[in-house]
Order: sequence, then structure tokens, then C-alpha cells
Amino acid sequence: MSAWSFEIKCGRLDGLTDRIMQIVASNRHRNAGFFLAEEGLLLNEPDETLVELIEKVATPRQVISRLAAACSWLFGSFELELGSHFRWNYLKLSFVNLDSASTGDLPSYTPSGGMTTNAPGLPEPAEQPDDLVVPQMIMTLRVYFEFLRGAVENSLRAADDQNSCDWDSMTFNKAT
Repeated sequence: MSAWSFEIKCGRLDGLTDRIMQIVASNRHRNAGFFLAEEGLLLNEPDETLVELIEKVATPRQVISRLAAACSWLFGSFELELGSHFRWNYLKLSFVNLDSASTGDLPSYTPSGGMTTNAPGLPEPAEQPDDLVVPQMIMTLRVYFEFLRGAVENSLRAADDQNSCDWDSMTFNKAT
């Protein structure tokens, strides 16, 4: 099995990449948010993507369906990669809240790498034992869903709440 590292980031809308900002610009007035699943060779330059839009009038059932579709697509690709498909160097799932409480007057929150398994002080991913992949992935999923909850609840929070964010992402990186 090849080595993987996992990372979680979050931030304000003005901290998104230009490519994702294009999706934001074309969907901001019609939709409350979206899930974006992607896979590619170069980080943040996807070769394949799936965008699951969440309409402003979406029912809870529809929102859960969009999340399930994005997760299913991402984990289908991850399953192939773990089975030695070796096509992609990264897989990523993002949520963007277009109906957030933050305003343009707030400073941008620079992505902090909210959690990573590839940090100074830790063994390089290629040097970590294979049996760490599952516990690290479970921890990553837990943290991602905590950040996702924060991004969803952002529309209910005060705009200056330091724990609020407009987007979050979970990235699986293959060690090179």
C-alpha cells in the first residue's frame, strides 16, 4: 500500500482558490452552498471533479443526498487508489457555505491546515507503518465533519465568531 497523508483546512470565502471562486460566482445567488469532490495529479489542479449544488430551498433530505453523493464519489476513488490503482496523487472533498454570516469587512482567515498527518515532528508518510492509515483516516473524517458542522452553522453564528468559517476541505495526499 502506498503512504497517504491527510489534511483539513478551513477559511473565509476570500481565501478560496480562483478556480473554486468561479464556482462560487456562478452559483451564489441561486444556491446556499455546494460540495466539491476532486481528484488529480497536481494539488488543487483537479483532473476530475464533481460539484453537488445545494439550493437555497433544499430540504434536509436533499442536503444529505448531496453530501452522500460527494462522499461516495470521493471514497470510490480512494478505494481504487488503495487497491493499487495509482492514478491520482490527491483526492479532496470541500464544502462551501454561500449563505454564511461573514461579511466582506472581516479579514480573510488564512487556511491553517487545521489538522494534518504530515507535519514537522511526525515521521514522513512513506516512513509510517501501513497500520496507521486507517486510524489517521478515521481521525481525519471526524475532524472534517466537525469543521463541516462549523461551516454549516456559520450562517447561524455571529460573523465575528473566530470559530466560524465559510468553507472546509479534507485532502488525501499520496506520498511521493
